[in-house]
Amino acid sequence: MSASRLKGKIKPPRKINGASNFDEAWELLSSAIHEVHRRNASVLSYEQLYRNAYNLVLSKNAERLYNSVKELVKKQLQDVTETHILPTATGLRGAGGQAGVDGQGLRFLKALKDSWEDHTLCMGMVGDIMLYLDRVYTKTANVPQIYDAGCHIFRDVVIRNNQVHSSLISTIVNLVRAERDGDVIDRSLVKSIIDMLGTLEAGGAIPANGAGNVYESDLEPKLLEKTRTYYINEARTLLPTYSAPQYLALVDRRLREENERCTTYIPASSASKLTRVVDGTMIEAHMKAVIEVGTGISWMLEHDKIEDLGRAWRLFQRVDTDVNALKTAVSEHVIAAGKEINNAVAAGVNSVEEGAEGESTVKEKVSATSLALKWVEDVVRLKGKYDTIWHGAFGSEDTMEKTISQSFEHFIALHPQAPEYISLFIDDNLKRGLKGKTETEVETVLDRTITLFRYLKDKDVFEKYYKGHLAKRLLWGRTVSDDAERGMIAKMKMEMGYNFTNKLEGMFKDMRLSAEVVDEYKKHMEGQERAIEMTPQILTSTHWPPVVARETQDTCIYPPEVEKARLSFQAFYLSRHNGRKLAWCPHLGTADIRAVFTNKRHELNVSTYAMVILLQFNNVPQSGSLSFQDIQQATSISAGELVRNLQSLACAKYKILTKEPKGRNVSPTDRFFFNESFSAPMTRIKVPTIAASNKVENDAERRETMKKLDDERKHEVEAAIVRIMKSRKTMDHNNLVAEVTKQLSTRFSPSPNMIKQRIEGLIERDYLERKEGDHRVYNYLA
Repeated sequence: MSASRLKGKIKPPRKINGASNFDEAWELLSSAIHEVHRRNASVLSYEQLYRNAYNLVLSKNAERLYNSVKELVKKQLQDVTETHILPTATGLRGAGGQAGVDGQGLRFLKALKDSWEDHTLCMGMVGDIMLYLDRVYTKTANVPQIYDAGCHIFRDVVIRNNQVHSSLISTIVNLVRAERDGDVIDRSLVKSIIDMLGTLEAGGAIPANGAGNVYESDLEPKLLEKTRTYYINEARTLLPTYSAPQYLALVDRRLREENERCTTYIPASSASKLTRVVDGTMIEAHMKAVIEVGTGISWMLEHDKIEDLGRAWRLFQRVDTDVNALKTAVSEHVIAAGKEINNAVAAGVNSVEEGAEGESTVKEKVSATSLALKWVEDVVRLKGKYDTIWHGAFGSEDTMEKTISQSFEHFIALHPQAPEYISLFIDDNLKRGLKGKTETEVETVLDRTITLFRYLKDKDVFEKYYKGHLAKRLLWGRTVSDDAERGMIAKMKMEMGYNFTNKLEGMFKDMRLSAEVVDEYKKHMEGQERAIEMTPQILTSTHWPPVVARETQDTCIYPPEVEKARLSFQAFYLSRHNGRKLAWCPHLGTADIRAVFTNKRHELNVSTYAMVILLQFNNVPQSGSLSFQDIQQATSISAGELVRNLQSLACAKYKILTKEPKGRNVSPTDRFFFNESFSAPMTRIKVPTIAASNKVENDAERRETMKKLDDERKHEVEAAIVRIMKSRKTMDHNNLVAEVTKQLSTRFSPSPNMIKQRIEGLIERDYLERKEGDHRVYNYLA
């Protein structure tokens, strides 16, 4: 049995003829749209309405249908505006700063919100009915779909209504202002309105100015304008009454609040615009005032206001990426604080010099040294303070570190004795200051002092003092930690390179080799009778500073027992090191001697010269004396050394000798007596030599030091010129000066005049010649 198939034909819809048929269909559709707006959509037949719209499109009435729907929607919205929205806007328009803050403004926004929600709901239904119209007509006619057209109509009829528009803008702006003033507002309602404006395209009667939606074209410009006015007034009001930290805290809070608004009800796209307004009106416009006010940056730095400084740093960065104004303020404060330290020490030094009345005693030198140590301690403390501020407030930012470092360099360079003071500080710590400290504390002290060393411009001056101080520590056994000494040298080596520390390391090597030689000598002397125990130290003259390796041999007639021991060691040493020469340095040695007084016996630790002087009194009858001339003739000690050592023995704390006439100074006419009645609580006494220990130099000593240093600098400048010219062969004057300055900048800054003089000297000695025809150009002569 075969299945039969039914054949059918789909017939097209019956055509609607003429305007009368359109009117019939439109009457049905318009009635339905009215019912939709009356919320009676449930009584409508969607299929029937869709079919009518479909037929009108097919009958080429699409454009007429589209325009009719738009016109109907427009009339509906005009009615809504007149009956539901405008009554709530009465009194809002032109109400100034209070518009919208009270209940009426909220009722207005609520009416607008409800109307918008009803409208979008209705337009959704109407859009469903006109689905075929959207699909066929709107694309080809290049017009908005029915739903979008309805939104445009809402924008033009409702939002752009003069009274509604004015009331809407003023209400939103004033609600935001009220919240800034501390009032609580209905954020949800405001967000709904702003979201509505963000949904509506910006076209229409008001030019969009490139804005994408009504919020950006209509509300945002006014919001930004009122925000600017608000913060201008707030800054003007609060700056005179708030401290700088309070003002900055307020600005910080305002920025957080604006950002928070833009995460709750104002579009995120406005966040940067609103905060830029705050930046411009509250930070940039008043940054100078905040910095300079009595409680400004200087006050914050003075009182370690880390949090406030950090806030200032963050806020100022918003308007000045380089934060130059803040850096300038920090730099000025650091320099001012440094100058105070400089001035305090200078005043102390002046008072010491005035009290001395031309004399240079142990007490006065100790006072000057104490001031020197205090200067370094104060600078180190200041550096520690700013390290804390740099880490805590400025986030360890590199350019701020550079600013602080340059400020320290500036005021340290203003103190001509800074290199000597820093060397003395290290000397003091490595002699006694590290006792009882942990390795970490030792490292901290060394790190801080090496930081100050880094700030020195004339590092060769520091090197000269450091060598002298280190030499005395090593030779007199005053170093409490070889590891700390070597650690300090290692840090300098990292900063300056091998050449800077080569001689310092050579001094340590000499001490080690010397100890080995002395051990060999003691083994050599085993079993032989010795009147005294002598421990010589053999030094390489090129490693040690002039204070040790003097150009002229010190003269001294040693007592017979000392001379015998000296010659014995000299013979032993030269027998093993043929071709070498020993130059004895009694000004650096010490001796332990036993002295018997009337009441007590003491062991005295004195300088070698003092030992030679005291032994002269062994042959003087009781109550007898020796004149200055007698002692000098018997010992052949130079006048300067003799004065210093006699002062130490007769005028200082421990008066082993007495003199006539009495006084603090020694003159060639004085006579000296052994002090039989001397007594001290301790059996073992160390008698310091005046000016022999590491103390601050006086003016005369400083001038002598700088004179020697200038001579050394001349050689360094010449060496640099020769190195450069040997490499370049030919060079003009300006470039040669610049290159020499650059090469020597890590040690010192030679003046152009010094470089010019050294060039002239090299020309005279035929190392260089002037180019024929151009005397500003030099040629190297091989």
